[in-house]
Amino acid sequence: SARSGAAGAGTTPVTRRGIATAEDLVAFAKAVNGEGSIAPFLVDGVVKFLNDIDASSIKEWVPAGTQAMPLKYSINGNNCTIKNVNWTVDLDKYPMAGLIGCATGITVQKLTFGDDGSQVTFTGNPSGKVRAGGIVGRAEAIKMDRVVNNADPGVAGTAAAAQNRIIGG
Repeated sequence: SARSGAAGAGTTPVTRRGIATAEDLVAFAKAVNGEGSIAPFLVDGVVKFLNDIDASSIKEWVPAGTQAMPLKYSINGNNCTIKNVNWTVDLDKYPMAGLIGCATGITVQKLTFGDDGSQVTFTGNPSGKVRAGGIVGRAEAIKMDRVVNNADPGVAGTAAAAQNRIIGG
């Protein structure tokens, strides 16, 4: 008999793995910081973007990775762009700030952060050291390959001593 092409009984639904939506991006950051599992975002042990992300629904960003729990998984951006970034990051809560707050021993590749008009504003009045950037705030033994930052970094309301603040694109 001819096959109908319709899915029959016993087929297993395919579980999507990777980052495909703004909600996935937020959940990924939370998982890196200890809230939930990182497993749904990993493809062959690497965090993988599946398509461009419209980040317009995200207003306050919680960076992926802290000094106590740095990101230790490499990122394959898959030539994707995180678009419509207009985020604030509270430096009082997250003094290591960026898309990634703190990371060690990873590679970030083929990812564009932000597009025309994208901006990340760092707020708060932290008393200690601040390390902030578009892609990563504090990096140890990191390689970046074909990574672009188009999000302008801005500072609002911070009075930390200048020698304690390092902010870059």
